[in-house]
Amino acid sequence: MPIPYIQQHMIILYPLITTLRNIVRKTGDLTQLPLYLQGTLFPKYPLLLSSLIARIRCLSKLLGSLVQVTVKVYPMTPEGKLRCQTDLKDKGGIYIWYCHVTGWFYVGSAKVFWGTVGRLSRYFSPSRLAAATEMSTKEIKASPSTVNRALAADLLRFGHSSFSVIFVHIESTVSLSVPALRAIEQLWMLLLPTYNATLIVGKYYAVPMTEAQRQVTASTLYSYEVVNGVIVPGSMQVHPGVKWLIQNGLTTAAGVLLMVNPNSLYACLNSGTLFYERYLILREPLVSPEAWVASRLVQAQFSQVGRHEGTAQHPVWCYTPNADPNHVYTEADLLNVYSTVAEAITALGATQAPFQLHRRYLAPYKKVLSSDAPLHGQG
Repeated sequence: MPIPYIQQHMIILYPLITTLRNIVRKTGDLTQLPLYLQGTLFPKYPLLLSSLIARIRCLSKLLGSLVQVTVKVYPMTPEGKLRCQTDLKDKGGIYIWYCHVTGWFYVGSAKVFWGTVGRLSRYFSPSRLAAATEMSTKEIKASPSTVNRALAADLLRFGHSSFSVIFVHIESTVSLSVPALRAIEQLWMLLLPTYNATLIVGKYYAVPMTEAQRQVTASTLYSYEVVNGVIVPGSMQVHPGVKWLIQNGLTTAAGVLLMVNPNSLYACLNSGTLFYERYLILREPLVSPEAWVASRLVQAQFSQVGRHEGTAQHPVWCYTPNADPNHVYTEADLLNVYSTVAEAITALGATQAPFQLHRRYLAPYKKVLSSDAPLHGQG
């Protein structure tokens, strides 16, 4: 039976796994693997335990001989914990905390699972859990031994009996090396864990943020449903911020959860075009939603009509971007017309993939608004 996770992410997983296998064949050393996953780019949504196990088994097949997989599940009830401590005495490897209440999970590694210095034992210390929830990000980054803050908060909130621990890699503590263990843990980050703050092993945040960037990601967003160029009355939703929307997704009026890709979200925010061709997402609420004019939407639709699919041998029109979503472009806004996409990419010093994405959504890129069809004269 097809697994939705694999169907959605196979296009990313296959090239990645192939690259990892090639590196291992050439070097014979997992510790030399570069860090491919540069941030949490996928939405975070709950999973049933059975779905997570299916995801683990599918990924283990893709990883093949890269890792040896042994899947064992222990409920963290008093009896389950005792059985786990007995079975995995003097063992270490890769573990996954799973919360039966939230459906979220955490991937971690341990030189030793249980005991005085055991990694899992720290999650049963009330003082450690309380300290983790109260520490600042700076303090957490300075203390690698700290337990995960989000996981600690839910352990305190729901209790250990509401969790299970899944073990996917088990070895004798004597034979384990920390560098190799971290490299294996990095592979298991392909499960896209939801409690982990980043997909980069050993880092609390993948990319440091400036205060200005932090303000942008934390600013409230407002979404409106648009049908036939008209905003649906009463459809406004308030979202706590970009990061929140990426992690939790956008829920439609029919209760359907839409996954939010950050690149597409930012492109729509910058251009005023519709997300999923149906939702207008803004940083400030509309004073009069019923008076919203979809001029940028009309331009985007016109731009798509004029596209030459399957070829890059067509002109690209470049304009000075205007922040007003209702701005009607004129010839005075036109900066240049390039005869081909390749010529435009070279002239602008652009990268192909983001250049194509921003053209699709009519979002500014390299301080230039590019289009596959002329925008002026369409108002």
